[in-house]
Formats: sequence, structure tokens, C-alpha cells
Amino acid sequence: MSDRMQADAIIGVLKRWIEVLAKLVLAWREHRRSQRTLMISEENGTLVVRQSGPDGASRNAERKPKVLSAATTKRVARSARGRFVILALSADKIVTRHLNVPAQAREYLAGIVRNQIERLSPWPAGEVMYGFNTSAEEGASLDIQVLMTSRATTDGARATLAAAGLQVDRIVARRPDTDATPTTSEPVTLWSRTADAPQEDMATATRLIGAGIAMASPTGLVDLRTRTWDEELLDTLRIDEERLPEISDAPVDGWFPALLDGACSNFGAGCVTRERAALMIGTSGAVRTVYETARPQPRPGLFLHWVDDTRVVEGGSLSDGGNLYAWIDATLADGGGSLAGRDPDSHGLTFLTLLGGERSPGWHQHAKGAIHGLTFDTTPLDLRQAGLEGVAFRFADVAELLPEIEEIVATGGALLNDHDWVQIMADALGRPLTTSGVKEASLRGAAVLALERLGASPAPAQLGPVVQPRRDRTEAFRAARERQRRLYEVVTSEPTS
Repeated sequence: MSDRMQADAIIGVLKRWIEVLAKLVLAWREHRRSQRTLMISEENGTLVVRQSGPDGASRNAERKPKVLSAATTKRVARSARGRFVILALSADKIVTRHLNVPAQAREYLAGIVRNQIERLSPWPAGEVMYGFNTSAEEGASLDIQVLMTSRATTDGARATLAAAGLQVDRIVARRPDTDATPTTSEPVTLWSRTADAPQEDMATATRLIGAGIAMASPTGLVDLRTRTWDEELLDTLRIDEERLPEISDAPVDGWFPALLDGACSNFGAGCVTRERAALMIGTSGAVRTVYETARPQPRPGLFLHWVDDTRVVEGGSLSDGGNLYAWIDATLADGGGSLAGRDPDSHGLTFLTLLGGERSPGWHQHAKGAIHGLTFDTTPLDLRQAGLEGVAFRFADVAELLPEIEEIVATGGALLNDHDWVQIMADALGRPLTTSGVKEASLRGAAVLALERLGASPAPAQLGPVVQPRRDRTEAFRAARERQRRLYEVVTSEPTS
């Protein structure tokens, strides 16, 4: 893949993520405000304004003339502050049509109505606003009542109320054939600010939300010194900065920008100094440290990116982790069994665990895995042991690039759910391995960071048992690691670091 194609792919992912996040924020904002509503409806030539609280009970119904005075306008606008504004159109602005469909089609009603709207509507399909409800099932069929109005009607009504200082959040209609009052009949939504947000509104929302430094920095497109998009790199890749979101950690409506799950894992496991690292194996794997610095300096073979205003996350990542474990389970028959009583490297195999390509330390994305030393005596359990040891050797290579580490905390479901693998990891590293007592470190880490920003002090992360390395096995693994290094050089034609 060319650099330009990679850059376009990164931008595409960022834009899709931000658009989804923007819609979520808008939907959450709508839901929160909908707990306290201001319903405006036209009844008998007057405007009726009703307020309701979180309990849904209607109160303070007021009748206003259709043409509001300046004083009345101010009073209504004041009552709308912090409320979800719903406009109920009068029956004379609504056109109703009916569809009859089999009861089995209930889950497909939205698509059925959408496909029939041009036939049902007196307006072109692009100029009609509609919603629908259904009657109780009668035998084998459903009666769908489609309520419609023109976009010009909804746009005009919104503009009229906007002039009075009211921003409409939803426009509804009620069945014109019902005798129920507006406070008791179930309305049908014709227009919603969230669902029908114009493109420019979404562009404003996405730009408003932006991307936090913790998500922008890992793209590799950020200048670590200035914490801004790297102009020289963007020029080289021919990327227009306007296509990228604004980098900002400011909250939007109480929502903080998203964080990368890797950094969250460190915070959740309590690994927030250069001396204490998190060794995580989930689907893939990584060794990471988090620490404060004013001048981040990337080191060969490792990644480095910002978490917030003062802290960076540094480490090395592996493509093979829990996914390799799952591959072994799915591929090898009778590959189960305990590894605890087996001698280290007794199988005579060298397993270069690069089935998913290489990240740290060599970053050969197209590298392939390899197994050397197969004989007719090789068993599925031999392959399983060699694979788990091979991943541990790769972690040991990364850990050597972080000499300041004094303690390592093991986390991630794939690793912690297999005690044999934890022991192999400690033996390969040649150092004690503290298991994490946190079940979901990334989830807890996101909460820890949010609490920090709110000024709270989270409790320390829980730790589990410490697994000590077995010195005789650590020595045996040194020779096995050296064999893996030599196989790596053959496969990639380069040294490991």
C-alpha cells in the first residue's frame, strides 16, 4: 500500500469515527434535554405552550396569540432554556395515507414506507417529511397510517419560531382522526434535529468535537513538539489539513474526547511511571509505560505518543497475542493440555510468531511467521508450547528496549486466563511478573482519566499475585531466543534492532 493510500485510509477512519461520535453526542444531548420538554401546538387559532418535567407530566399550559408580542416572545424563549422544544403541527397541515401489509412484515415497515412514499405523497420524495404509526394487528394484516407534510412547511415553522428565539428540536403530528388531546395522543415524528441534521450542521459538530491529542498523536501525523498536525509531513503526503479534525482535549457538553484503549489499559492497571510497565495481551499485545515529559524523544523500535497535556505513552506492540492463541486452538487437533511440567524449549522448535506481521521492534508489516525444526515426532502440544514461548521471546526483545523498567504488571484477558503462559512470560523476561487484579483495565483506565479531569482522585489499581521466574528455565530460554533472532534475520533479512 502506498503512503498516500495509507494516509487516505487513516483519514477515512478518523472521519468516520468523528462523524459517529458527533451523532452520538447530538443524540445524547437530545435525550438529556428531552427529559424536560416545551411543547408548542396550534389549537383553535392560538398557540398553546405546555411544559413538562422529567416525570412527563404536562404543566403550565399557556395560550398565546399566533403573532407573539415582543414581551411574550421573551417570556416563551426564557421558558425554553434548557428544554427540548417540540412543535406539533396542526391537522390542516398534515396529509394522511394508509397502507395495508401482512403482519409478518412488521420488522420491515420503515423500508416499506420509504419505498412507497413517492406514490403516497402529493409532494416529490425529496420535499416530503413523514412519519408513520400502525394500528393493532387485525388478523393477518397491519394498517399503516402515514402522516406527511412538506419540507417547506417544517422549514417555515422552524424559521418562525427561530425568529422568536426558539430552536425546534423535533416536529411532530398526531393522527387527525383521533379525539385525543395533544397531551394524551401519541405523536408521530416528522422531523428531528439529530436524524435530519444538515450536512453543514454535522460538519460544525465534527469540527466542534475534534480529536483529542490521545487519538490524533498515534496516527503519526502529529508533530510531538508542537502537538499540532505536522505541516511538513502533511505536505509530503499531499494531505489538506482541512480534511483533518481540530486537535482539542476540551470537553463538549460534558463529553471528553475519546482515548486510545492502550493508554487506558496502563491507567487502569496503575502503570503510570517509567519504572512500572504494563505488559498486555488481548487480541494483540504490547509493553507500555506512561510518564510525564516536556520534551518527548522517540526511541528506535518503539512508539511514542501523547496521552494528555503532560504525559506520553511509550512502548512496543506485537501483532501476535491472543489471536495466535486462538489460531492454535482452532488449527491444532488435541493441542490442549498443561505446559507446566514440560521442560523449556524441549520440543526443538523455533517459532517466529509473526503471523500477523511485525510491529515492534522492526516494523515489517508484511513479515510472515515461520516454524523451524519440525519432525515426525512434533506434537500439537509441542507447537502450542513453541508458539506461546515465541510470543514471550518477542516481548522480551521489546522489554530490553526499555531498560528503565523496574516492575512489569501483566494484564489482558488472553494472558491472565492462562497461568502457564504467565509463567512462560516471567521465565522469558527473567524477572518477576505482577498480575493485575483489574478485570477490565482499559475500561477502568477510561474512568480513571475522566475522574482525573473532574478533579477526583481514583483509588489505586488492585494487584494480584507475583509470578517469579524460574532461573533454570530463563537460562534455557536464552539459547531459544537466540535461535529465534537468527530465524528473524533470515525471514526479514535484517537484525532485530
